[in-house]
Amino acid sequence: MRFRGFNFVTRRLWILAAVVAAGAGLSASANAAVLQGISATGAPAGGAVQGLAIGFQFTVTQPEGITVTSLGYYNGWNPDTGLAHPRQVALFGLSDFNADAGTTSTMVASATVDAGTADPLSGGYRFKTLDSSVYLAPGKYGVLAYNMGNGDAYGDGVGVTYGDGIAPERDLYQTISYPSYYNGPSSDAVHASASFQYVVGVPEPASLGLLAAGGGALLMRRRKNAQRKDA
Repeated sequence: MRFRGFNFVTRRLWILAAVVAAGAGLSASANAAVLQGISATGAPAGGAVQGLAIGFQFTVTQPEGITVTSLGYYNGWNPDTGLAHPRQVALFGLSDFNADAGTTSTMVASATVDAGTADPLSGGYRFKTLDSSVYLAPGKYGVLAYNMGNGDAYGDGVGVTYGDGIAPERDLYQTISYPSYYNGPSSDAVHASASFQYVVGVPEPASLGLLAAGGGALLMRRRKNAQRKDA
């Protein structure tokens, strides 16, 4: 009787271990590489107009979605001195890419990139890590860098490349202030302005830890029940 009770608990333990191991493997795969939404090393400085909000609309085409870990502001033309002022960047979820009355935009993340060189530089952008990473399911989004000019010029798009699983739609270029979003027409030009860093999928899901904790409690309860039956 004791042997049967022990086998029952042991089988449950192996099943739980297999589930946790599988989840951990998916998490490790998601964390394999940090990618960049847009890179623009070597883009010449623009910025004839001051106070612009510039960015781009894009589609997440990665079937697993992506998890955004940081937002970036363009600093590729003067990286040695860094940004002249703290700068805001915001990420939005979009119902559509058009400017129709029914189109909506919802801010899902924002960050202020520090002045100077304190925040790390990558691919022409200085990045501020988000307090909480943001998962983006496949769909339509937009990202904006605010108040470009006034010492922090945007880039005029030479050598711009986009990350895997990101399909650019068009640039945004308008004189608006944070936290507004402009979903109207824009020029066909490509500008270096706002970017983001991300990983594919959902890294280290919190549900995995909850599963392990809950499963452990279940096994302890089963073991106590088996001991009562053996007594």
